[in-house]
Amino acid sequence: LYDALFNVSASGFSLLTNFSIRNSNGSPVIKEFFLTIPQGEFKIHFIPSQDSSLAFVNAIEVFLANETRIIDYAPHVSSARNVSNYTGLLSQALHTIHRINFGGSQIDYDELWRKWVADDSYLILHSDSAKNSTPYSQTLNYNSELATKYTAPDRVYQTAKQLKTGANGNASLLNLTWSFPVSKNSRHFVRVHFCDIITKTLNDILFNLYIYSNFDQLIDPYNR
Repeated sequence: LYDALFNVSASGFSLLTNFSIRNSNGSPVIKEFFLTIPQGEFKIHFIPSQDSSLAFVNAIEVFLANETRIIDYAPHVSSARNVSNYTGLLSQALHTIHRINFGGSQIDYDELWRKWVADDSYLILHSDSAKNSTPYSQTLNYNSELATKYTAPDRVYQTAKQLKTGANGNASLLNLTWSFPVSKNSRHFVRVHFCDIITKTLNDILFNLYIYSNFDQLIDPYNR
């Protein structure tokens, strides 16, 4: 099994190419994908590559993902800083790369058995000026048209990472920045989650979300 090299496809989507667990050091390797599949049978194919004689799998889990609220469109940001509208997310196979719980501890299993890791190892430059918020202990209010407990569990929305404030009550630095390793020359779908567990009135907190310098959006967490 150590030398196995194989491809995996499902319902017309190529999921893994020349896949190997050679560098896993005995740890379980879990690959997660979001797929829109046609009505009927859901077929998963494991095909040895030309340089291999076998393919294998230990377990397969299939969950109905409708409640995760992935929509079909999003802003598309190019390396040339051009911003356009992208439509067709639901016709793609989405491979989960990072799932991060900001300001909270690791969550090994949520309602859909997804793992959420803590954000601290991804925070760069200003880790000494960031802190975890006080966990929110009251019941969360979900707008069922925008999010449910399947979009992310309560424990994700009940915690947050925030800038530390100085003696004057203002943030001592202008931003918090996280960095995530990804594959070059690939498109990536980035989804950020907000739940206002701090403010009491409108416009208490406004801030900008940046992806590199290519995309920025004003966030009003009271209304989002």
